[in-house]
Amino acid sequence: MRTITTLTSFIFIVNFCVAQPGTLDSSFGVNGLTPIDGLLITHAITLQQDGKILVVGEKESETWVISRFYNDGSIDETFGIKGTVETNLISHNLYLQKASSVVVQSDNKIIIGGSGSYNDRIGNGHTNFLVIRYNANGSIDESFGNRGVVFSDFGGTIDEIYNMILQKDGKIVAGGQSGINPLVVRYNTDGSLDTSFGNNHGWIRDQIGAVTGCRGLALQSDGKILELVGEQETFSHLVRYKTNGTRDSSFGVNGKIVTNYIDKEQLQDIAIQEDGKILAVGYSYKIDVGGNVGLLFRYNQDGRYDTSFGDNGKVITRIDSARVSATHVFIQPDKQIITTGAYSLQNDITNYTGLLIKYNKDGSYNQHFGVSGMVLTTVGNATNAALQKDGKLVLFEGKFYVQKLSRYNDDEVINASLRKNVKIAEGNNGTSIAYFEVVLNKISKKDVQVIAETKDVTAVAGEDYKPILRKVTIKAGSISASIDVKIKGDTLTEGNEKFLMVLSNPVNTIIGKLDTAVCTIEDDDVLFAINASSFDDAVNNVATSIKIYPNPVNNHLLLSGLPAATKTTLSIIDMSGNSRLAATVTGSSYNWNIGQLKAGSYILRIEGGGVVVSKMFVKE
Repeated sequence: MRTITTLTSFIFIVNFCVAQPGTLDSSFGVNGLTPIDGLLITHAITLQQDGKILVVGEKESETWVISRFYNDGSIDETFGIKGTVETNLISHNLYLQKASSVVVQSDNKIIIGGSGSYNDRIGNGHTNFLVIRYNANGSIDESFGNRGVVFSDFGGTIDEIYNMILQKDGKIVAGGQSGINPLVVRYNTDGSLDTSFGNNHGWIRDQIGAVTGCRGLALQSDGKILELVGEQETFSHLVRYKTNGTRDSSFGVNGKIVTNYIDKEQLQDIAIQEDGKILAVGYSYKIDVGGNVGLLFRYNQDGRYDTSFGDNGKVITRIDSARVSATHVFIQPDKQIITTGAYSLQNDITNYTGLLIKYNKDGSYNQHFGVSGMVLTTVGNATNAALQKDGKLVLFEGKFYVQKLSRYNDDEVINASLRKNVKIAEGNNGTSIAYFEVVLNKISKKDVQVIAETKDVTAVAGEDYKPILRKVTIKAGSISASIDVKIKGDTLTEGNEKFLMVLSNPVNTIIGKLDTAVCTIEDDDVLFAINASSFDDAVNNVATSIKIYPNPVNNHLLLSGLPAATKTTLSIIDMSGNSRLAATVTGSSYNWNIGQLKAGSYILRIEGGGVVVSKMFVKE
């Protein structure tokens, strides 16, 4: 089996390889670290669509805490009170125990899951499922459940949520424990139980035995639900359910596979690849090692080991004189794999530190990451993490109630972008060609593909240009490919017109920052050119003087050079032509907080001084 035994002598060297894959990202926080203030215990972390980071935990047993950070590690003071939301449910007669899981809806509403108990039950250890939904600004969403809160008693002494996932239809799947059995519950978008799931009552309590509950949940592309269940320090179960909550008999034996009992293989997390194969991580005790070793398994869709991965489906990580475990697994945009876990010397079972391991797609260690594919983290045990779209890993580390966020560099992911916006003269007859160019940030060893599609702005497809919906391929070893669009000439005096070129559906790449470019069809008809020459001069002068920065922008878009003598109307328009934000300003500069916008490309329309100017920017 694939193993490695020579990590410890190289750990010190990694700290000096600045900006190499596996080192702390100096652009995050202070030298890659930022403190998490106000939380004694941190349990869960996730990312919003705009890249903001949410961290969830407890300040004390009565209070849940959510903190939100920008992508650069600074606290987002627009969220809650100076970046933090504290929740105390005394008004609901509830006592909060643990905030263990967090997910974010497409509208940036935040759902926290965990456990709680009624005040009159404090002291007897009886807890129930607790789910709370928050608006994007951190206030409780009172349209959900009972004034924002769902409290579910399933009859166990301990009913507690450990994991949550969101279905494509917005329904919430929560997995945890009820008594000595695992429990999976599905809620509707309003917080009510989905009675179409699990014997018409909204939940499944599988009679597996004395368990540590649902350790992981994953959703297949066909809507089937995969649950990871752990036995008490012996072995683990992987169970697959159909969309209605019944066991899927096509998986394993009667919908379930079981890990090796003799080696006490305890799995901790699961993830599903795009091809449907299943990754699982954990640890087991090896007598010949005298301690725990890390596990990474890959299964085919039917539950059998994928023999093309590692050694017949398994990768076992041994490190001399050390205990090793893996707790979370992430699939990067380029399909390579990163696991987080813990490392300690065999004779020191209390002093753990975090361990990151990166694997190639076949299960071999990625030699570019850290030392032989491994990195020890800096603060303490890396208890949870989230993977950014660019492949960088954000994790929180804790030691003696000191909680910090950290971010680690990774290999630069291949991304495809449009090079720039395009201008072309319309012509009076026939057709002319507008050329767009798709470029990669670096050469790929594989063919790269994207879908290119035109969309109207003021130009009309079929009348002003010939629309396209086309697969564009950049061959392995190449850096770019062109896209041609036919522009139809005419003699109408109609002014300049615009359409968009939009990239989507990337293969062997991700879409870069400039996913949309604007083509301006310049009207060169004589009558318009004569009548509009002075007007065009005015527009050009204003357009040249107006600056917007930074671009791409995170949350604050700065404008300068605006017409100072008159009011200026500003509008932000998305690529579908919908107006998203508007403002009227007086003065030559403006600082616009656009944090509520989703990541993507936008057009800024600036109207003032009798002219209209449009500029394009990218929101990260």
